[in-house]
Amino acid sequence: MKYLGCRDIGIFCDFEARAEQPEELVPQVMEHTSQSHGLEFVETEMSYEIHTWARNKMGKD
Repeated sequence: MKYLGCRDIGIFCDFEARAEQPEELVPQVMEHTSQSHGLEFVETEMSYEIHTWARNKMGKD
């Protein structure tokens, strides 16, 4: 299971996306950041960043 939360990227927010694979986090994170924070990202850019930031439950890849 992979996790990525707003706090992982420096945003003070309790949102955390969860998925089996990092690429499955992309739509969750894009929707949340757009609706809750007014941030827009290009999907390919977000996909790359999520692979960099995503962590598993124990914080290790």
